[in-house]
Amino acid sequence: MLESNGRPFKLNDEMKEKARHYVDGGYSETNMLPSIAGMAVYLGVSKSTIYNWAGHDEDIKEIMESCSTVQEMKLIDGGLSEAYNSTITKLMMTKHGYSDKIQNDVTTNGESINKPTTINLVGLTPNDNSES
Repeated sequence: MLESNGRPFKLNDEMKEKARHYVDGGYSETNMLPSIAGMAVYLGVSKSTIYNWAGHDEDIKEIMESCSTVQEMKLIDGGLSEAYNSTITKLMMTKHGYSDKIQNDVTTNGESINKPTTINLVGLTPNDNSES
């Protein structure tokens, strides 16, 4: 099998071990957080090659999932300790399913309110105030 650029598909046990080492802390040699992009640079391949490998190899797929999990935990810890920029941390956390959106569901007696309630105000006319 060939990479998209025509080079040989070079996934082997050595590359898998190198990828595991990256996720298990090797990323800290060059990066603050593990990432697929960082792993690609570390392995000397493109991101698309790693995704291609994951489509054909369960070990690489699991290593990629571990990379994502480690990144998530590092972002949580770094965000809480203020070691990482909060804006970037917040942006990256969206890739892990986190959001700061609040969704309100307004109900009354368990029934959804689909349209606004109309209230008609009826004023008194001067003749309605007459005392008899």
